[in-house]
Amino acid sequence: MMVAGYEHEGFVIPDEESKDYIWKKARGNEETKTELLEYMWDVIMDDRKEREKLKEWFFDGVCHLVECDDQGRVKGYFEQ
Repeated sequence: MMVAGYEHEGFVIPDEESKDYIWKKARGNEETKTELLEYMWDVIMDDRKEREKLKEWFFDGVCHLVECDDQGRVKGYFEQ
């Protein structure tokens, strides 16, 4: 039998099941989750466009010029 897939811990994970498999492994194991995050962080941070997309997604928008107080609380926005 021929299967398009990935070898993992001595088993074949079929390509169409790979995303769900990674998701389940990461959700169930803190070490795997940390390794996955570190890997994805390295991939994204090496690509300027992806790095900007990540920041915009995480912070719900683009970078602004912001006036803030000493604790970092927003006082006002300015056009950039």
